[in-house]
Amino acid sequence: MTVEKLIKKLEELPLLDKSRDEMVKTAADLFAVASREQNHEGMMVSDFYYACYHYFYDHNLPKASQYVKSCIGEASALNALEYLLKARTIYAMVNINYYKPFDAIDEISKAAKISKKLNNEMYTAVTRNIIGDVFTLLHDFSKANSYYQEAKFDFERSNFTSDYIYHKSLFDYIYACIKLGRYDVLDSSINLGLMKFNGDPLILEYRVLGNILSLFKKIGYIERKITDDIYKLMFEIEDIHNEYDRFRILTLIYPLVDTTEDYQLFKEYTDLLDAYASKFIDVDIEDTIKLIKVNLLGVDDGNMEYIEFMEKKNKLVVESLDKAIARILELNEAEADLDDEIEKNKKLTKISQTDGLTNLYNRKFGIQQIEATLSDITKKEYALIMLDVDNFKNINDTHGHGAGDSALIELSKEMNEIFDKDSFVVRLAGDEFVIFLYNLPTDTKTRKSVVAYKLETLLNNLKSKKFEYLDGKAFGVSAGAVIESGSFEELYSKADSALYESKNSEKGTFTIYGEDRDEEDDDDDEDDE
Repeated sequence: MTVEKLIKKLEELPLLDKSRDEMVKTAADLFAVASREQNHEGMMVSDFYYACYHYFYDHNLPKASQYVKSCIGEASALNALEYLLKARTIYAMVNINYYKPFDAIDEISKAAKISKKLNNEMYTAVTRNIIGDVFTLLHDFSKANSYYQEAKFDFERSNFTSDYIYHKSLFDYIYACIKLGRYDVLDSSINLGLMKFNGDPLILEYRVLGNILSLFKKIGYIERKITDDIYKLMFEIEDIHNEYDRFRILTLIYPLVDTTEDYQLFKEYTDLLDAYASKFIDVDIEDTIKLIKVNLLGVDDGNMEYIEFMEKKNKLVVESLDKAIARILELNEAEADLDDEIEKNKKLTKISQTDGLTNLYNRKFGIQQIEATLSDITKKEYALIMLDVDNFKNINDTHGHGAGDSALIELSKEMNEIFDKDSFVVRLAGDEFVIFLYNLPTDTKTRKSVVAYKLETLLNNLKSKKFEYLDGKAFGVSAGAVIESGSFEELYSKADSALYESKNSEKGTFTIYGEDRDEEDDDDDEDDE
């Protein structure tokens, strides 16, 4: 067959499981003919469909990345805007799976401009949905939901064909909302998937998601044993054709499994996860299963496994936060006046919310954020830390107030690096700071381990640094932490009490409120006598 006929055949194939073998064979035939004839358009198209095959079907991210980058290079050289748009969209999805939000935004911002130029409504919706994925990755769920909603409305208004790119976008919206506990917005979305994919094997995904949603709603207001329902869900998930979707949906029911306290179910569930995940070469999948096993089954040194998992996963995310938000703003660069207004409002907002010296949240806004999070039922398991600089007055008196300011700036940088996810760092006044962490592990021991690990890291980092403005010396901090529920005032009081203990016992240390309190009270009584 000629290059033109092979291209036409590929473009007419729907991206569905039933087409996967035919698609990869046709892409191979096209590549062979195009290479022989030095037809660059044919090589571009074959690279695109190889990328789709490896991303959608076998979730082989390295190969998908290799082929899609080749397609982008060829499409740029040929000025083939339609394929450049498709390839950049796929590459953005690949980068999200690699936990690279900045790279994903870089690609999707370029795709959005091409989509606007081509007036392609479908890809406009898809790019909005992918931006929602990025903000979900960055744990900015309000912005994520805003973009997801816009994309969903576009999908509902348009008569899109049943392909995997549309499925991926709608599926991601439903998946993210269930993970965030936003069950109230999902009935219409699942019904949309059932309607769009009627008669298509993909309808199985939406049926299972509907059943999961129903079960989540039930446990919200009915106390009942749901083990049988979960076993039924596990059987339904096995019928799903796409292997990666099957794995993702299986991880979605983990909170349901966890509520049963049924060890036999835990074992069968983790065995099923292992069986599904063995088909993919993906470090993040391995770490996800490891974390679930730690929480459900328990392992030796489980606390350290949790910490290592979170550090590895969050490192790439946190490094890209500021750049990713900047790229988001570039999506509307054609509307210069609007962008100027956004930037002006952003600066004014930042001035009203942050401390001028350290760029941390100021007292008023920081406390507002903490109180809002305490009332948000989706952000459970908290810790509040109070800390201040040891001998801060002596630093100011001996080295000058400039040295004191430099010490506060250095401390703020260290806290931002260590308390980088699901946390607020607030400057209360002078050298007094509050750190509020949320979405911590439900297990109390693990939660304490995470807080202790972060505080030890902060204290050790400060001890190891020598500062010129302090005549080559280091400075330290003392801290108190509370790992309980309560209002901000209650947590603040207990953390302050723990900080007072640290200051009185040995500066440069931290105390967790309630640890060995009874024993210490007894010692105090003996001293009084």
